[in-house]
Amino acid sequence: LGGMGPYATIDLFKKIVDEATSFGPRNFSLHLFGEPLLSPDIIPMIKYIKKKNKKNIILLTTNGVFLDKEKAEKIIAANVDKIVISIHGSSREKYKEITGVDQLEKVEENIQNIIEEKRGVKNNKTKICLRMVIPVENKEEIKKFREKWSKYPIVVDIREPHNFGGRIKAKRPDAKRYPCYHLWLSPGI
Repeated sequence: LGGMGPYATIDLFKKIVDEATSFGPRNFSLHLFGEPLLSPDIIPMIKYIKKKNKKNIILLTTNGVFLDKEKAEKIIAANVDKIVISIHGSSREKYKEITGVDQLEKVEENIQNIIEEKRGVKNNKTKICLRMVIPVENKEEIKKFREKWSKYPIVVDIREPHNFGGRIKAKRPDAKRYPCYHLWLSPGI
């Protein structure tokens, strides 16, 4: 949602959506090296995507810090197809170590808010996914994370960190690498 200044203006956003949807239904991923819930126009933007074509698909990825009750209600009401909440730790200490901030309790409360909001809306199809990016060898942290969230109607996704920039030595130097597909199939705007 970058653009003019720190955020895309609603007019620029509408122009992009109009052009994209002129080719039929599209997938819109509202994230890319930033927190989409910081945009003051995020809810009108989401609504506009669905207004242009009900078959448009919206993926919203957030760190969950700004996913308060009001935003949760509006996101569910706007029929976001999938919301991914990146939550990088099962304990307060691990979360703070990884993210640099002590916000785990707030994020967990916000996750509860969106789960409850979804339960309260009949026939809502929003998929809620919690994503933890952590080295797979940290099995104990992964186990705690899965146990903590297994009783909720959400998808728990564990991913290994990646290093597309080459600054960290690859764990599997023999792994076949492919070029990034984003340039051709999903450009960032």
